[in-house]
Amino acid sequence: MTREEINAVGSSDNFKEIKNKMTKKRIIKVGKTEMTVEDILKQYNPYQHDVNDPSKRPDKILSEDGEEIHDAVNNTIRRTVDHAIVKVNRLPIPIQKRIVLIASTFLVGERINIESDAESEIDNKLEQLVRKVWKDNKLDYRSKEVAKLMKSETHCAELWYDFENADYWKGTIISESKKKLGVKVLAESKGDKLYPIFDEYDDLVAFGRGYDVTGEDGKKIEHFDIYTETKIIYGEKNEQEWTSKTIDNPFGAIPVIYYSQDAPEWADVQPLIDRKENRLSDFADTNDYFGDPALVAEGTVDNLPSKGEIGKTFQVTNGGQVKYLTWDSAPQSIKMEFDMLEQEINAGTHTPNISFDSMKNILGNTSGIALKLLFMDAQIKATDQQEAFGMLIQRRLNLLIKMVVSLAKGHFANHTLSLYPIFKPYMPVNDVEYNNLLLSAYNGGMISKKTMVSKSTLVQDAEREMEEMDLEAKQ
Repeated sequence: MTREEINAVGSSDNFKEIKNKMTKKRIIKVGKTEMTVEDILKQYNPYQHDVNDPSKRPDKILSEDGEEIHDAVNNTIRRTVDHAIVKVNRLPIPIQKRIVLIASTFLVGERINIESDAESEIDNKLEQLVRKVWKDNKLDYRSKEVAKLMKSETHCAELWYDFENADYWKGTIISESKKKLGVKVLAESKGDKLYPIFDEYDDLVAFGRGYDVTGEDGKKIEHFDIYTETKIIYGEKNEQEWTSKTIDNPFGAIPVIYYSQDAPEWADVQPLIDRKENRLSDFADTNDYFGDPALVAEGTVDNLPSKGEIGKTFQVTNGGQVKYLTWDSAPQSIKMEFDMLEQEINAGTHTPNISFDSMKNILGNTSGIALKLLFMDAQIKATDQQEAFGMLIQRRLNLLIKMVVSLAKGHFANHTLSLYPIFKPYMPVNDVEYNNLLLSAYNGGMISKKTMVSKSTLVQDAEREMEEMDLEAKQ
């Protein structure tokens, strides 16, 4: 689809034609398998895993008594009496959620810092307004949310918009503006259908969003909105007809940040996850059969003690014996397979094993370099992914600058501001070692007191801490 086709949207008939061209279902290729986002969400939700599907993990049928009857409609054989069915264990494991959580934490880090090249006073004022929008829209938290959605659903988006708020900019250079900027995170798990349109240069030229709105009568009304650089088109389906309303885009840029990746974070190890869940469920079935001891009697047992009797005795004759049949231990090969699957799943997704059992051996006074080496694999992966994710955060900053400028009515016409995201990798630290290092650097004249305080893991608000230190020094 070309820019000309998108920009030609006008009448409702033309809108329907453009909508139909835009609404192509997202197909994700994993090896030779083609999947939709719906398929991926089933893998992400442990309650929808294959191990819970009776058609893929059937219950055990112990009896097939009864008369066979041929069902001509469904071309199946059924019996006049129910089978004796034993329910098998179904034990899903939320491994996909763990992989996504750890990967997104290492990717986004503690927070995304903003670096500025502002030199003029006008650039400094514009930067303050952009930082205000960033803070008030809680983008430090939303960045983690979109990272998790991107890694689990393979795509999501931020939709930016303005709305009436007379007092939001009070006390700033654009206090006359009555509009506030807001953002909504879009994802298929939230009920949105996302349809980005790219040109031959991989530039986003249009974005479509499909969603339903519940009317006053309780019925759902289908909506489809289209965003371009010049226009915003709101479409609504009444009965079987589409109507649309077009407004000018006041921002001069598509107010959407589209995040995507080729496959879900766990795609390469999904067969291993399936295997582990099935083997664990099989192992639970085996335990149900052999985990509890069974009484085996040989010869003649004249009397059996009651269930609650204390000091139980068995009286046997004719050389009888009474003993318990127990399963002493699970086969070693099963344990080896569980360990191997865990290891390969973690290695295949660059996910560190941070369970208590694996970490308890290193708890205590572990050096900083040891912690870095322990999490190096996850850090390498996060650094690699920051290239693509960082460009999208950069586009977010560029969009915020344009949107604030559009609200400013000429105040920033000659600005030259550019802002850049700086990722601070997530890394556990040895607090004692790290803070002693900062103190040594300060005493050695390598860093200032302000730098030491601001970087300390013991300090939450560096400015306030410095003020408190100054007051204490004066007393």
